[in-house]
Amino acid sequence: MWIRATVSRMAARRMQPILRSRIDVSRVSGILLAGDLLAIGVFVAAGEIQHGRPITAGGLTFLEFAAGWLLAAVAVGAYRRDAVSTAARSALFAGGGWLLGASLGQLLRAVIEPGFYIAPTFYLVALGAGGILLLGWRFLAWAIL
Repeated sequence: MWIRATVSRMAARRMQPILRSRIDVSRVSGILLAGDLLAIGVFVAAGEIQHGRPITAGGLTFLEFAAGWLLAAVAVGAYRRDAVSTAARSALFAGGGWLLGASLGQLLRAVIEPGFYIAPTFYLVALGAGGILLLGWRFLAWAIL
């Protein structure tokens, strides 16, 4: 028990500098996070409506894609201080993050939801529709923040 706790503390200490370089805990990052999750929510809600299901049916799908996005966003540094400092950086972080995040979201769906498989058409639609929403939001954020 003691060894496990010690190893956990050591791993947490090693991760702190990495996370600090990838996440700027600030008002701007909080606004970016809220907008990102809203964009993903709109993407999932539009998909549910398109398929004739109630919006509330997309809760699990939202969680899968949000988790994929958050993992990817931290990996690419989408919440760094300079993430929306220029239009090009906004596009780079949103596009690169979504490319990885949508892929992770699809993998999570395949693992979590019985009978779900990664259809190439859905993958491309998710990349396109979600990407447009996230890119649009990040360009807006660049313009106003």
